[in-house]
Order: sequence, then C-alpha cells, then structure tokens
Amino acid sequence: MITVKAHADSRSKDPDHHAVKPFMKAKHKTESPPSRANILVVEDEADLQDLLRYNIAREGFNVRCATTGEEAMHAIRQETPDIIVLDLMLPGMDGLEVCRLVKTDKKTESASVIILTAKGEEADIVVGLELGADDYVTKPFSTRDIVKRVKRLIDGPGDG
Repeated sequence: MITVKAHADSRSKDPDHHAVKPFMKAKHKTESPPSRANILVVEDEADLQDLLRYNIAREGFNVRCATTGEEAMHAIRQETPDIIVLDLMLPGMDGLEVCRLVKTDKKTESASVIILTAKGEEADIVVGLELGADDYVTKPFSTRDIVKRVKRLIDGPGDG
C-alpha cells in the first residue's frame, strides 16, 4: 500500500493563475519504453492526484496535473495530452463539461478521456460515454487498474 502525504494547496488567489503542475518525468523501469505519452490527471483531491501521478509516471509516462476544470482546459489548450484522467466532480467547471469541450474541438478531440469518479449510476456512465469518454472508472479504484487502462489506450487492446 502506498501512503501519500497530503500537501498544502499552493494555488494562487490570482484568478488568472493556473496551477497546472508541469509534466513529471519518472525514472523508468528497465522494461518500460521512455516517456511514451503525455497524461493529464484532473483531480481536485490532492492525495488522489498525487497517487495517480506517481503510479502513472512510474510506468514511464509524462504526467501533468490540474485541480479544476478551468485549469484542465488551460493545460489542454497549451499542449493536448494523449490521455486525460478526469474526475467529474470538480470545483467550477465539472468534468462532463471538460469532456464535452475536449471532444467537440478539432484541436483536442484526439485526446482519450478516462472518467474517474464516484458517480457510478448507469445514467452517469451513459452520459460520460455519450460525451466521448473512452473509459469510465468508479471510485474506489485500483491504481494498477488505472495504469492498465492508460496503457491499453496508448498501446491498443492487445498490449499493456
């Protein structure tokens, strides 16, 4: 079990400041190819964000993080990630709106979206998938499962 220390919220009170953490390059395992893809983790719970960031980066992916929908859209417009791991219940713009904006914009529609949320009702899942999400995972979740899903989207269904 990995224990993650919660960190203080370092976001600025300046509304024009976007607290998007830069890509984190992990030390790669010898069997993992170097930095195969860019992943954006959008999660407002700091400990979950850190846990996801650590485990995805450990597999050789570059990882950036955002804590709000607005920060996510700012990061996506700066550099479209290959995959977005997206919480639905975010402060401000929610994850469904982020997914809709990403999937309806020609510049960003190629980004894969994995929705990661506590909302597990069938109607929530259908809405997320109809908006263009490539996968839907309910909390609580296994970090190994999330990493496998990221790899599957990057490598294809027969790999990872």
